[in-house]
Amino acid sequence: MANGKSSRRSIKNIDFSALTANVTLSLGTVVAIENPNYGSFKYKNTTSYVTYHGEVVGVAPIEQRYVPARHKLNITTSMELTA
Repeated sequence: MANGKSSRRSIKNIDFSALTANVTLSLGTVVAIENPNYGSFKYKNTTSYVTYHGEVVGVAPIEQRYVPARHKLNITTSMELTA
């Protein structure tokens, strides 16, 4: 309003279809590995995936471990969830 006249502007239509929002959430998780066999085994570093309606929405690293015979391990890891 430099010269005493006011100016009005309005927006009629806004198209939000081209906008995307990305959210990443870190979630503490416990993964259970159960070995019902009479023999023990080792596994290498691996990754656990969470899917929702066929799409991967979460990833958690699982470090290599030794699983004794007829034993259950609870492994604490951090899962990265994206939406």
